[in-house]
Amino acid sequence: MGSRARRRAKGERPAPTAAPDPSADPARMDFGSKDARGHADDRPDPSDADAGAASAPAGRAAVPAAPATSAAPAPRPGAAATPPAALPGPPPPVLDRALDDPLEVLYRSVVDLSSGTEPRVTVLIMKGRRRLRLRAEGGPLELEPRTRRGRAGAPRPIPEGRWLTVEARDGRAGRRRAYPIVAEYAPGDREGIAAALKAWRARGKQVRTVTVGSVFGISGRVLDNRRTLVLLDGPGDPAWAERAARQAARYLPLKPRLHEVLEARPRGRVVALDEAGAVVAEGDSLLTVVPAPGARVLLESVEFGEGYAWHGFEDRAYEGTLHLVADGTGLTVVNAVPMEAMLRGVVPAETYASAHPEALKAQAVTARTEVLSKIGIRHLADPAVVCDAQHCQVYKGVAAADPRTDAAVAATRGEVLVGSDGRLVETYYSAVCGGHTENNEVVWGGTPSPALRGQLDFDPSGPWMRFAAGIGEDDLEAWLESSPPAWCNLSSFKKEGKFRWRVRISADEMNARLRHLGVGRVKRIEVLGRGVSGRVKAVRIDGSSGSTVVHRELPVRRLFGNLNSGMFIVRTIRNPKTGEPEAFEFIGGGWGHGVGMCQTGAIGMAEHGYDYPSILRHYYNGASVLRIYGR
Repeated sequence: MGSRARRRAKGERPAPTAAPDPSADPARMDFGSKDARGHADDRPDPSDADAGAASAPAGRAAVPAAPATSAAPAPRPGAAATPPAALPGPPPPVLDRALDDPLEVLYRSVVDLSSGTEPRVTVLIMKGRRRLRLRAEGGPLELEPRTRRGRAGAPRPIPEGRWLTVEARDGRAGRRRAYPIVAEYAPGDREGIAAALKAWRARGKQVRTVTVGSVFGISGRVLDNRRTLVLLDGPGDPAWAERAARQAARYLPLKPRLHEVLEARPRGRVVALDEAGAVVAEGDSLLTVVPAPGARVLLESVEFGEGYAWHGFEDRAYEGTLHLVADGTGLTVVNAVPMEAMLRGVVPAETYASAHPEALKAQAVTARTEVLSKIGIRHLADPAVVCDAQHCQVYKGVAAADPRTDAAVAATRGEVLVGSDGRLVETYYSAVCGGHTENNEVVWGGTPSPALRGQLDFDPSGPWMRFAAGIGEDDLEAWLESSPPAWCNLSSFKKEGKFRWRVRISADEMNARLRHLGVGRVKRIEVLGRGVSGRVKAVRIDGSSGSTVVHRELPVRRLFGNLNSGMFIVRTIRNPKTGEPEAFEFIGGGWGHGVGMCQTGAIGMAEHGYDYPSILRHYYNGASVLRIYGR
């Protein structure tokens, strides 16, 4: 939905770094970038579905009771994954209130949850800009320069509407170390971590582990979002890291992302100029923009969609403060904003604002949980906790807010999703599950999550009971040729060509598309394994010059021209005289990776009377809603 569905398809969260695939090479591992994972390669697009929709009521809306005759489907027996052994955790991260250097506070990238009140979140808006323009709207602002002694200097008042130009001068690069991430696990998954280390060492690689993330003590509960990363070890300089990542990609479906460590911060002068070009404020490496209460800051020409077809620039308005940080090549812009205000700019970018209020509330809870689940995991070398792109969650500032999604955020204030294992749930979602969700480890590898178990998107009965235990190879064709009463099939937001779809690729086109594999003319495409929903684990391509295997759902989808999902069968259409392939037909279901919440299905459940806790329990097995700060 929103800008996210036009990017890949939409709605999926960036995929986690993957782990060994036990069904093939026990050492083969997979990982992804938020391209592969956002949380969302395939979220429905709200831009074409908002007209004429009823607005959600302001404040907390009445929650409809679930139908008495149709309770949310219970997980199948044995569907829950065994949670990994718990590890003793460090104390909760608490912001040191005695810390005087505002730049040090930013680079520590922590969120203060110790008081039980709404936290402020730092969001990375842009990097490397030599010059930018901004102004205040709805009131004046103040510029707070950082002094050379690392203190906040005297504020400089700036009237509303006056444009300022801010530029970086005398920039000096910092020093970072980077290490390719070749696998990612829950910290207690000792068996998986040991297998990954053994596999990479058998390849002659030096590897080590590092645990990232945090343990939070909130509302009498200990919440854990930690992850253990398996890293290729070495000198860590940029040239080595790039070379090591390319070499590791020989064993992985995708090039590994990097774990970055900041050893020395960049420096420079941050200078603000008025419209006449006179200097009005100058900070040592940092200049903070503080709007008056009720005012906001308009930032000119914010880049979005970098690397995608919809790439562009637009002016965006932000609540909270803007921190302008010298980054060695220009300016990094960070928005420090209260959590709930941030979500007002996130939720409408991730779903249809015109969807049922209970579905919007479910999306708000997943978005809030996603922010907290990334603390101490993403952007470790940046002065922010999360970014405003699909790598974390798309955030467009206050101008993106909609009264209907605002009401959903307000109604769920402070609520997050916690799994049966005591961890914050990784709240992945995709646009259309096709009638059955998938296990997280099938799509990305790594540790099975108890909350992310694949299951039918409806309560089976009658002829549908044959699919109750999962969709096997023998049943998949019948499943894809059917139209089950799944929530995403019953939703008023259902889109043609997404719940069920067909794609035909000619033999010539297929040969051209797969030329880089070096197998010659394609003779046969064989699926080598499937998950509980029928989604592919790997495919083998047999050609006139050899064979090769492609692992994981997203690389397979990309291989064949960005298929809607990995839930498909493939038929080879042969010339009746020569027996040679003339075309390949893919018959499939769903739009996206299928892990976690089905966004269209959530809307369907809401339209049939389910409240948002019931929706979340259905899609996140064994999870429960927990309020960590009050209204």
